[in-house]
Amino acid sequence: MVIDNETGFLVPAGDADGLADAIDRVIIDLALAKKLGQAGHERAETLFSIQKNVHSLLALFDANLG
Repeated sequence: MVIDNETGFLVPAGDADGLADAIDRVIIDLALAKKLGQAGHERAETLFSIQKNVHSLLALFDANLG
């Protein structure tokens, strides 16, 4: 879901310093936070829109029942 440096930051599990650095980046750079947030919102709308999910589900039904 998250694309590193595009929709957010990926930090290795257990890397507390990396997580703190990522949080600092978006707290300090509000333009970056806005950019990441907007990109994440657009990606979520594209991947998880109700229209896309309905079409995918109907195609699955058609493939298995038709």
